[in-house]
Amino acid sequence: MCGVWRSFAHTNTQLAPPRFRLAYIPCRNRGEILRLILEESGAEYELEVVGFKNWETGVKATTPHGKLPVLRDYDGRGRDLGQEGAITRHLASEC
Repeated sequence: MCGVWRSFAHTNTQLAPPRFRLAYIPCRNRGEILRLILEESGAEYELEVVGFKNWETGVKATTPHGKLPVLRDYDGRGRDLGQEGAITRHLASEC
């Protein structure tokens, strides 16, 4: 299983690229705080849910430190942020 869900700010009616893209494996507590920060702030974001088979066959090699969750292109320069605590602090300051 691998999929992408997109959340839109309530006031935006255009399909602009989202500001954030969060990738994680759907296991308990691993991305919920991050997702809740994005939801409560009304930020536009994409949620990339990575299944275990996709993780093992390729996604793992594209993440910092080989772990999820990952905030993709967090700085607008193509870099990914890959530690849950660091992502939480970044989203809290940005949102």
